[in-house]
Amino acid sequence: MGVPTTQKALFILKESSPHVLGDHTVPRPGAYEVLVKVIACGLNLSDAVVMDPPFSKALVSSWPYIAGSDGSGVVVEIGVDVTNLKVGDRM
Repeated sequence: MGVPTTQKALFILKESSPHVLGDHTVPRPGAYEVLVKVIACGLNLSDAVVMDPPFSKALVSSWPYIAGSDGSGVVVEIGVDVTNLKVGDRM
């Protein structure tokens, strides 16, 4: 079974708007990046405060913004220059 082409994501569509669940394209990892299949995740305070100024002005470069900064899972794809992880590693 390969890597899916779409995933569920929690979006903030515009500044000061609530989170909404939607579909998003699964990104491919760059040369020094890995793709992780998320098994567990959670929202934390940063996911709440990033919606509104002044934090949104400082931390969000474009809208819509995909929320979520805490997660764990399994590496499913690695970039060509990644040497310290392999597919199947848990993160």
